[in-house]
Amino acid sequence: MVSTILVLLFVLVFYVSAFGRTSTVPKDLEVEQLCNSIVAKISSVVQYGDGFSQNMTLPASIPTTNYTITVYNTSIICRGSSDFVKTHPAVALSNGTSAPPFTLPKRTISISNNRATIVIT
Repeated sequence: MVSTILVLLFVLVFYVSAFGRTSTVPKDLEVEQLCNSIVAKISSVVQYGDGFSQNMTLPASIPTTNYTITVYNTSIICRGSSDFVKTHPAVALSNGTSAPPFTLPKRTISISNNRATIVIT
């Protein structure tokens, strides 16, 4: 009886120490949601056509993770503690001075449609 209780106690302590760590899901979820928002804004700007623009603010930081967002020709890679690759409409992209790849700054950005080129500044 005592040995069974000790074994169960040992298993419980092992389980908590091995699997009871804080999950990275919340911070990863925030990075993924940010990535999804950028793709949605690009899609809207493409859909509404020339002259349309939308602004969005990229947070200076996400607690407990350092993130970067890099824009490529047909995808966006959002890196936090995990990487998220999201595809966007295959359109011409620019940051105002160069074609992809480029990293988005952590501030308010403008996504605009300028004669079928999506400019993110």
